Amino acid sequence: GTAGRFRGTLTWSILKAIRQNPLNQVFPTQYAPAQDQRHTVGTTLEYQLTPYWRTTVRYAWHTGRPVSAISQSAVSDAFLLDCVNCERMGPTQKAGIRGEWRKAMRNYRLSVYAGILNVTNAKSDFIPLVSIQDGERQDGMLTHLPLRPFLGVRADF
Repeated sequence: GTAGRFRGTLTWSILKAIRQNPLNQVFPTQYAPAQDQRHTVGTTLEYQLTPYWRTTVRYAWHTGRPVSAISQSAVSDAFLLDCVNCERMGPTQKAGIRGEWRKAMRNYRLSVYAGILNVTNAKSDFIPLVSIQDGERQDGMLTHLPLRPFLGVRADF
C-alpha cells in the first residue's frame, strides 16, 4: 500500500520442499531439506524523505529449519545419526534498516544505500553444533550473525 510519502508491504509465504534419495536404505527416502522454513511473514515500511532520499525498515519471521537428530550409541562411545532432518528448530526473526539515495537517469536507475542488518541483534538459532570433549557430548548452537552494517551500489538498466 502507498499513502503520500509512505509505502508499506505485508507478505506471507509458504515453502514446502521434499528431497528424495531413493538409494537410502537406513532413513526415509523422502525428507525435508534444511532450507524448508515453511512459513515466512514479513513487513516493510518505506518513507520517502525527498525525491532522491528514502529510508526503509524491514522485519521477517520464519518458522524453524529442519535438523537431524544425533544420539550416543548404547554399545559404544560412538554418536549416531538418528534421522535426517526429522526435527525442527525454533523460529527465526530478522530486522533491518536502510537509507538510500536513488536517481533515475535516461536509461538506468542508480541507487546508493547504507543499512544495518539484524538491527535488533536477534540471536535466533541457526545450526546446532555437537562436539565431543573428553568423551563427553557437548551440545551448542550457532546463532544468526550479529548486528552488521553494509554499503551497496545498484544500477537497474
